[in-house]
Amino acid sequence: MKKEAILEAFQLNVFSAITLIQAMTKSDIKSPEGMSMVLISSVLSEAGEKGKSLYAMTKAALVAMVKSLALEYADKKIRFNAISPSVVNTPLSLKSEYRKNESSMNYVQEQHPLGLGEVEDVANAAIYLLSDGSRWVTGTNLIVDGGYLAR
Repeated sequence: MKKEAILEAFQLNVFSAITLIQAMTKSDIKSPEGMSMVLISSVLSEAGEKGKSLYAMTKAALVAMVKSLALEYADKKIRFNAISPSVVNTPLSLKSEYRKNESSMNYVQEQHPLGLGEVEDVANAAIYLLSDGSRWVTGTNLIVDGGYLAR
């Protein structure tokens, strides 16, 4: 890994999240009921995969950040949680290298007992974490992976 690639990955996946969190926590838009923030991590924050160490590092950093921020902001009624999806059918993932090869695609699908995810699967998890239905949930990493980690 080159230093430039490391900095670029952390800028995209970690530093940008920090900038947004700083803006939101300093905002005057606070309500007496509190606030909920959800960061999108990855199932790779919990499991290794060959060739994905830099990506996994940045996503694991988000999960660690969520846990500490949940404690640091609990007295201000600001909740922090993460969602860690596995492979989701998005325009970006549809261009992935494994989709260009039938055996690679079959391997990826076999790793997900419930099949690959859809955007709605992650959105529904976010809706829950942002809603009052999760008012007692903070510092959590919600795995949304179609059974990937259950293997």
